Amino acid sequence: MIDFSLITSAIEKILNEHTNGYIIERNSRRNTDPNIAATGNGWIGIRKDTIEYSAHTTGRSPWLVQIEPLVEVQYASLNSISEAEDKIENSINEILGILNDHLTLDGVVSYINGFRIRYEINQEVDAYFYAGIITIRAEARA
Repeated sequence: MIDFSLITSAIEKILNEHTNGYIIERNSRRNTDPNIAATGNGWIGIRKDTIEYSAHTTGRSPWLVQIEPLVEVQYASLNSISEAEDKIENSINEILGILNDHLTLDGVVSYINGFRIRYEINQEVDAYFYAGIITIRAEARA
């Protein structure tokens, strides 16, 4: 079976090694504080989403596993909605570039085979508070 914590831990390690200026937290609650998201380059949260086992036999590996961890990047601006939107887009591109350079997440998955990105804006606070939620689609054999 797959240890999902090894996967989120590997993502955290990779992002800590290849980014600067972010607050990075793994398996934490979702950030709701725009002041934290406005710090430095923003906030990154890494957490588990779904894991799906398919009965499949290839040699000694009886399971084909689809894994979907989430990497959420948030940024808040007190000044400009454009600044917040541009910063989220830049951060997502930075993170995708890093993950594309580590397609096996340093050996904890067989490979990353895609990404899905969903955007959110929190309009209930006195800031322009954006989030980009990256779902990593990966496969492994267990």
